[in-house]
Amino acid sequence: MVTGYWHKRLLLWVLLSGLAGLWPVFLQVGGVAVEASLPPAANRLPAQVHAYDLGVLTLVQTDVAAEVREMPVPLRGILAQPKGTGPFPVVVILHGRHPGCHFAPVWNDSTWPCPAGADTRFDQGFAYLAAALADQGYLTLAIDLNGAYAYAYGATPQNYTSLAHRRSPQILAAHLSRLAAASRGEGVDFGVPLTGQADLSRLVLIGHSMGGAAAVFSSLRRPQTGPMPRLQDLAQPSGLLLVAPTPSQAPAAVPEAYELPDVPTSILLGGCDRDIYDFSSLYYFETAVQKPRQHWAASVLIPGANHNFFNRALAEDDYARQPDNGPLCEGRPASEGHRLASSRLSRAAQEAFLVAYATGFLRQVFEPSAAVGLALTANQTAPGQLLGVPVLTNLYPGQGQQRRLALEPADAPALAAAPEPTPNLSVQRCPALAACDRFWRPQPRFPAVLRLSWRQRPQSLRFALPASGQDLRAFASLQLRVAVDATDALNDGQTAAFAVILQDRQGRAVRVEVPATTAALRPYPADPRWGYQGVPIYPSAVRIPLAQFQGVDLAAIASLTLVFDQSDRGVLYLAEVAFLQPD
Repeated sequence: MVTGYWHKRLLLWVLLSGLAGLWPVFLQVGGVAVEASLPPAANRLPAQVHAYDLGVLTLVQTDVAAEVREMPVPLRGILAQPKGTGPFPVVVILHGRHPGCHFAPVWNDSTWPCPAGADTRFDQGFAYLAAALADQGYLTLAIDLNGAYAYAYGATPQNYTSLAHRRSPQILAAHLSRLAAASRGEGVDFGVPLTGQADLSRLVLIGHSMGGAAAVFSSLRRPQTGPMPRLQDLAQPSGLLLVAPTPSQAPAAVPEAYELPDVPTSILLGGCDRDIYDFSSLYYFETAVQKPRQHWAASVLIPGANHNFFNRALAEDDYARQPDNGPLCEGRPASEGHRLASSRLSRAAQEAFLVAYATGFLRQVFEPSAAVGLALTANQTAPGQLLGVPVLTNLYPGQGQQRRLALEPADAPALAAAPEPTPNLSVQRCPALAACDRFWRPQPRFPAVLRLSWRQRPQSLRFALPASGQDLRAFASLQLRVAVDATDALNDGQTAAFAVILQDRQGRAVRVEVPATTAALRPYPADPRWGYQGVPIYPSAVRIPLAQFQGVDLAAIASLTLVFDQSDRGVLYLAEVAFLQPD
């Protein structure tokens, strides 16, 4: 379990691992800010983490001038080795593209290779995570990807992102091919004995920022484009944990950049992230939902987290670049005129969350039947808090594990009619990456939703189940994906609560309430300083166990109805109605 005793141990580990450090941060535990110290990444590595240097890789590039086709890249990183007898599952952490001598703004010259000691080791910023995962029994590497991101050796303003996406998988494959050789006893020197230690058939990639895109591109099965080794020739990852991932490309411009491999995948994003201010990391999840895949995918939006505090080598609080979203990131004004306690997470709290979440994610990948405490399963209600931190979550259980009801006839030809609204319920279709008919839509403008609005109560939206889909006995829960647009005048002062009614063919009906306190209905009002900018209105999951609908015949459900009778007016976005099978 990640909760309870083990969660407290992980939180304590993050604090104690940095007691000799140099900068102060605050860990929020039970609403109390506790001052702690965390060391700069370059100051000292945890005792069980070892730096390694495997020499220089000559990276062979394509689509660049002949004189820069061969690029020198140091194969270096850090490694955390578990105690005990292997072979151990392998975790590789991929950092993002951040400023340094290797990557200057496109209007300046970059230096590559960087002068000795001049480059920032962003791989070492994840030493805390590597150490914690090694303690849990995972052989963990964080590799230096600065070379992949270097604005040099053929990089131009037009190709520097696509060039990085081609370099990263080759650098990762080079590290793993040498790890495999070391585990076979072939004398590759990582600084510690590794014979029999690495089980690459159990491999998970954890990618932060553009390192998330590197994890994705490395895992996709694509044709060979050059002479370098590929990850797919060495191993197929068992799972991907993507932390504020980005391919640095807009979803509307390059939607294929968000394609995911078919492995268990979780996407984390902070609501106070000022690198991924358009919430495009979550488009990875939306791509997974829309394309058939066998394995599950989950998204976790952490309202109080920023981008940089996951990597200890990044000193800047990126939220300070544009501190909008005040109601979300800085606490809300209270009725007495003072501000409530901040919802922002400290660096230590973000690190502790990532350690605990990664540990639970790995167990869920390698031990699917284990109860890991993440509450991201069809059998459990969608959590409002995860590991003690407020979250908004989504779950796609995998193809064949759900039955989705059509939001419009084109969604499912087997459903003869569209959902039936009452006369005074307005229903507008909002395609992904577009406005809602004549209505402005706050960011992010995905996924596709129905905008439901009413000006008097009661109103309802009825879904008639086709005869072939009325037996729900094999399902565990009903999942709705909803969001409240608190910036809309129709929602001003109104409750967002609604109800769900299941009715069987005999006419028996059971009503279950979805209260306004549900996490997915949490309203985030417009920031008084910045207006509508930065207010996230992203549909997240409400899961209702079907056991709550006692009294109806689950073998013969004729209809599902959403009832809006608790406010005189309102607006609700609806992205999904689905029944999920048990895990």
